[in-house]
Amino acid sequence: MRGGHVTAAGAALANHRDGDGPHWVFQHGLCGAAPQPLSVAPQGFCTHEVEMRGHGDSPLGPPDHVSISQFTDDLTGFITAKALGTCPVVGISMGAAIALRLAVLRPDLVRALVLARPAWVCDAAPGTMAPNAEVGAALARMPRAPSLRQGQRRPCSRRARPTIRHR
Repeated sequence: MRGGHVTAAGAALANHRDGDGPHWVFQHGLCGAAPQPLSVAPQGFCTHEVEMRGHGDSPLGPPDHVSISQFTDDLTGFITAKALGTCPVVGISMGAAIALRLAVLRPDLVRALVLARPAWVCDAAPGTMAPNAEVGAALARMPRAPSLRQGQRRPCSRRARPTIRHR
């Protein structure tokens, strides 16, 4: 796997490429990184994965730029910067929301769309999301480390993950 950074939509995004053949773009889920989608990538293709802002080795940048809309702009910038043309886009969880938005807004970039475990539902807060709300509330009560206040660490990086203890 080859990696690097590409500037897209004003952010230096870590990206990874593996294999040879037709280009495919794989997009990770929330708090994921390149290994998540690339672990299911088929052989015989040139697979690309972009680590979104605040994920993997991509810096967070301004917190108000963390949204599906911004991530879609970032992915659009990546595909055009790398001149990948029209290619299949695969998204897992949050990546599925990004991939779907990309297909709607830029169908010229998306040849096919594969969505795994999409991160959206019609209900405002389905019962299965209750544990996420509980963890979010617990994290909000925790004091922040000085490095987090200064923006030196990323919330969803391989280097800084919260420890969750079960009762």
